[in-house]
Amino acid sequence: MKLKTLPLLFIATILLGTSSCSFVHVTSEKDDTADFQQYQTVEYYGWSEAIGSFVENNDRIIIERSFASEFEKRDIKVVEENGDMAVSLYMVLDQQMAMSGYKNHFAGGPYDTNHGIGMGYGTNNPAYKSSDFKIQAGTLIIDAFDTKTNKHIWQAIGLGSVHPDPLKREKEFPKKVKEIMKEFPVKAKRK
Repeated sequence: MKLKTLPLLFIATILLGTSSCSFVHVTSEKDDTADFQQYQTVEYYGWSEAIGSFVENNDRIIIERSFASEFEKRDIKVVEENGDMAVSLYMVLDQQMAMSGYKNHFAGGPYDTNHGIGMGYGTNNPAYKSSDFKIQAGTLIIDAFDTKTNKHIWQAIGLGSVHPDPLKREKEFPKKVKEIMKEFPVKAKRK
């Protein structure tokens, strides 16, 4: 295998892996001056209006419930109003193309014109099969604000694939939200 094909193979492996599981890459940033232990309640500012109809209502409900569950594991109660902290949610969906390929050096037989002499490793490019497919990529952003000072105290961004089947998304979203919340400064006290 040529060294130039190794990076492409690595990228294809990552894309295939992210399209078949609930992997999410998370980055976060916090205000180091904020005392996160003081927050006992949280309210939702809601979803950004910019997402419009891109995110189905059922998906929004699942994501909100997943965040509520994660906050409760940290002894932070979700309230309708007057929370110590407020969070807003934003999601971006994008379709991306991915490619999968396979090169079979052992195709044919001893008289295959794509091979050198005899059976075994070929000298040409025999039996290369590839397929293109679309994956739905999603970016979920959560911003947390101190409601007394209106300071932006925490942000986390989760990037991963979004399954096209709503029933599978219903199972995947809580796992992805859990991964995002692992970055929250207060760690979960219960499972």
